[in-house]
Amino acid sequence: MRTLVTIIVFLCLAKTCYCQIKIDSIKNSSSVVCSVDPKYPHFPGGGGEMIKFITQNMSLPDSVSKSINDSRIVLKITIDTTGKLIQTSVLKGINKTFDKEILRVFSIMPNWVPGVREGMKVQETFALPIKIDFDHRN
Repeated sequence: MRTLVTIIVFLCLAKTCYCQIKIDSIKNSSSVVCSVDPKYPHFPGGGGEMIKFITQNMSLPDSVSKSINDSRIVLKITIDTTGKLIQTSVLKGINKTFDKEILRVFSIMPNWVPGVREGMKVQETFALPIKIDFDHRN
């Protein structure tokens, strides 16, 4: 029996837009320069690539996957200035077997793109909610 695992990631990270008015331009016009800062850490290739990585590396017994209906797990992850995941923990779990497996998959993840603030790479800690949908059809 094949179990298809579809994982949808909701990165609920708000982006802030800081706008500056150039002092010289106040006299001449109302030129405004906007930039998104800070830049949050992210998986290389984006959420779709992270879903693919998790799906390809997740290994659960059928008995565990059959016992889990649609659910959500929330992880707390810390990405350092090099993009390495230096800490991963479960804030809201599903069950011990699944929680242990998702932590294993995150432990073998490639480095992320680190967060940037004011032009410098920074360490970031954030909550990552992941919606789990097990398709129990053959």
